[in-house]
Amino acid sequence: MKNDKGNAFKYYPILLSLIVSIQMICFFFSRRQIDLFGLTVNGSGLLFPLDIYLFEIIGYCYGYEYSRQAVWTNIGVHFLFFGIFLIVQELPYASQMHIELIKSYDTLFRFSFWMILGSILGEVIGDFFSAVVVPKSKVKLHGNFSWLIIFLTHVISSFLVVSIAYVITNIPEGYTLSEIFKLIMGTMVIKISIAILMLPIAKIIIYKIKLAEGVDVYDNTNQNYSLFRFNPDFNKLRMVNFKGVYSVKKNFDN
Repeated sequence: MKNDKGNAFKYYPILLSLIVSIQMICFFFSRRQIDLFGLTVNGSGLLFPLDIYLFEIIGYCYGYEYSRQAVWTNIGVHFLFFGIFLIVQELPYASQMHIELIKSYDTLFRFSFWMILGSILGEVIGDFFSAVVVPKSKVKLHGNFSWLIIFLTHVISSFLVVSIAYVITNIPEGYTLSEIFKLIMGTMVIKISIAILMLPIAKIIIYKIKLAEGVDVYDNTNQNYSLFRFNPDFNKLRMVNFKGVYSVKKNFDN
């Protein structure tokens, strides 16, 4: 095998960096609502499908141990950025600051408590769902994995993120449930459309990563799918050679 136990997978840091980068961009679009093809969509909703697919790619290529670490990293990014935003929004305006700049400043940095809470809870629950379902399904199906599972996992995860975040964020700001539902449905239509277009690309990326790493990774059958651990444990993973075909592992060691 190209990758012995104890060595870090070389493409995992790249995927994790992409998750963090996309998440940072999403923060600045989270308060922007746009009309797209007659649907009202939250601006960050256009990028979240990419972020969630990255969690599923990590789960499929590297197993739950690394997928869970990616979730915790995303949680850390949320707390870091919202902490910075809370500090920045308390700083006084310059006496000569133009009103247009003040409005731009407020758009970027003035997040309410409910927006912060909704974003964190939505992301944690949605990401954790993807982090567990994809690697667990791979083990349950003994490698005979259907791409429909990744797509459905992606859709459900996206719905969890959007519905939790939008409800918690918008109800305290005076939105009615019908308005929130319309915003959720509009965002989900766009998300699902993007997910359909991205699925063949995700499939190619997974294949190329597994081919480059030279191994196919599965969780142990006794894997504990708990969120409460950060560092990956290589003893919880099983690896078989990958030589350009989707390998099937029918007998798992405990």
